[in-house]
Amino acid sequence: MNKKKIAIFTTIIYVIVLGSGLYLYSWFVGNKVNEVEKLLVSLISQIIAVACVVYIINKYYGWKNIGFRKIKLKSIIWFFPYIVIIVPMIYEFIIHICKNITSFSVSTWAVLFITFIGASSVGFSEEAIFRGIYLESFKSEKTVIRPMIISYLGFSIFHIVNLFVGNSFAQVFITIIVSSLLGFSFIALAIKLESIWLNIIFHTTWNFILISSQTLNFSVSKTSGFISEVNILVGSILWLMIIKKDKIERKKSFITNENKKTTV
Repeated sequence: MNKKKIAIFTTIIYVIVLGSGLYLYSWFVGNKVNEVEKLLVSLISQIIAVACVVYIINKYYGWKNIGFRKIKLKSIIWFFPYIVIIVPMIYEFIIHICKNITSFSVSTWAVLFITFIGASSVGFSEEAIFRGIYLESFKSEKTVIRPMIISYLGFSIFHIVNLFVGNSFAQVFITIIVSSLLGFSFIALAIKLESIWLNIIFHTTWNFILISSQTLNFSVSKTSGFISEVNILVGSILWLMIIKKDKIERKKSFITNENKKTTV
């Protein structure tokens, strides 16, 4: 099985496992099951999904090949807009926690812990698949743009999985649009940074704070409202830079090949 087929197979397995957990979670919601029990069911599916992704990475790719490399400090400047967004979110979330900590029950702490593990699982899996496995599987000696587009489209379409939660088509469509903007920017960041660590950290923290804040009825920092604009700005700049560099390298490659033909 070639890597392109492995990437598609990985996505299918991930959707089936994660979708099954989301469907069961939705079913339990309708039957008024305890919140911790609902989250545990969803978490189990996420852990199984992570196990599948880890197995595939170990067997077919290798961690460094899909972006688990050291972060280049000089490249972090491109992630600065996301740091500006996430730091106030973390700060306000901690403030809310501290103000309400005395009223937290064991169940509340359990929900927070399970939510964090779930957010970590999703952040790791989605970045490893769409910004790691996809780039490695569809890479080409001719251009980097093609695998970037495939990764972008794959990540966007993947969010149809939210139908399993019972969301309407309109809600899923909005989710796909918002997710596509993140995918548009994050695939370019993965190329520029040559690492997906920062993507995973942001993805995990973002999901954890949004889900936990909704569960605990906390307000989220207003900086979160600028995420789409940041995705468009950072993504557009980096895509243009990558496209320009890609064209230059292809031109150099063409000239080199022509010189070789002339020499022969």
